[in-house]
Amino acid sequence: MSVLRYFIIIGILAMGVYVFSCTSPTETPSPESTEINTHTDSLLQFRIFLEQARISRFKGENQEEAHFLDAAENIAQCLNDSSVYANLWQEKAMLYLPHQPEKAKEFFQKALAYMPSGTPVSIAQSELYLSRIYLEQGQTDSAFHYINNAICQNLPRKETAALHLQKGYIFASLLQADSATHHILPFLPDASLKQRTEAYRRLFEMYGKKQNEKQENIYMRKYILSHDSLSTERKEMVIEKI
Repeated sequence: MSVLRYFIIIGILAMGVYVFSCTSPTETPSPESTEINTHTDSLLQFRIFLEQARISRFKGENQEEAHFLDAAENIAQCLNDSSVYANLWQEKAMLYLPHQPEKAKEFFQKALAYMPSGTPVSIAQSELYLSRIYLEQGQTDSAFHYINNAICQNLPRKETAALHLQKGYIFASLLQADSATHHILPFLPDASLKQRTEAYRRLFEMYGKKQNEKQENIYMRKYILSHDSLSTERKEMVIEKI
């Protein structure tokens, strides 16, 4: 468990203790306050289950992740709140994403149906994943549809790098080099090392298919250097966690 996630859970639990302690045991709570406290406690427990599911995903414990999401779903049915369902379906989609893309696609679409309009980051994230799934399935029209919707959420530049890279990857799959580089290269400075590594791979594969050996070699060298740096970074992260 990362230190950040540990303190998030501790913070959530502390909030729960505070809410509980605000009602004196000597007082007789009104029906309205009892209902509010019950709702608050359930919402708190729902958030804890979601966080535990994310931690399990980070550890690679799929069964444990599914268990916590099922527990969160039981609470969500009692709360019957659209934002709660949106968060739940998005996390369920992440559970299925690596191995069952069709189920992941179904849950991402359900999440979008429940998301309020004032949550552009969450909306863009689900649409980004949907675009990736459709691209992997060779359905470029649907991939363009979702990534264009995500870009239209008008997020800050730092948060749009992944969106534009994805649009560039779709053009790369169609071997449209000018459009691909137009969406990829300007956003590489804002991308993470992992994202840059993938971008270089997509570009050298695209130029390889176009039989442009010069550009293929340029981006292959960039990919190898970036991949080596990424491997070193991952080793350092594992050592630090151990």
